[in-house]
Amino acid sequence: MQVTGGGGAAIPKSGLDYDEINKKLAELQTKLFDENTDEREREQLNIEYEKLITELEQTPEYKREQEEAKEKWKTENTPLNKDAFDRVLADLKAKTDQQQQQIYSRKPELKLLLRTPDSLLKAHVNDFKTLSTQNLDEDEARGLYHNMPKFRPDQDKQCEWVEQLRMKIETEKGKPKKKTTSSNSSHQKSCYQESRAHRR
Repeated sequence: MQVTGGGGAAIPKSGLDYDEINKKLAELQTKLFDENTDEREREQLNIEYEKLITELEQTPEYKREQEEAKEKWKTENTPLNKDAFDRVLADLKAKTDQQQQQIYSRKPELKLLLRTPDSLLKAHVNDFKTLSTQNLDEDEARGLYHNMPKFRPDQDKQCEWVEQLRMKIETEKGKPKKKTTSSNSSHQKSCYQESRAHRR
């Protein structure tokens, strides 16, 4: 059962193991969606559910499951991320110095594309504290994700940044793609001109 949510309790209090917690969560979920469950009971069930979610997230099985899911996602998305990295970096390098500075003033995160994964691994944690994915498009987020090294588990901010990039990619993927009509317009214009030429 895939579940989300939770807080930061370090010590499980129910004494249940991973499988037992999942079984209990399934039972609670059934009750929560039962129309016959009154509001007061539902409130208590929600509290118990959140506590169990917190415990679940502390289990080795859950942590391993999450890491495996992230690694699978990374493997499946590597070709797309690599292509995006090449495109965005080539586009940046084709700009003038002034144009690059204008881009970096709006999206300072893109400067990380100019650094090697090894240098990023050794970078100070402060380099990652002010980063944001807010202004990035899908290609930029993919390119940055591709350029990130495998950070150590104790590099919390860096790992958090990588996860933010992954979530940004997923968010952007779900958005409708903008239609580009310029190529169609050019084609129609060309056909129109050719048609006129034939009539002359």
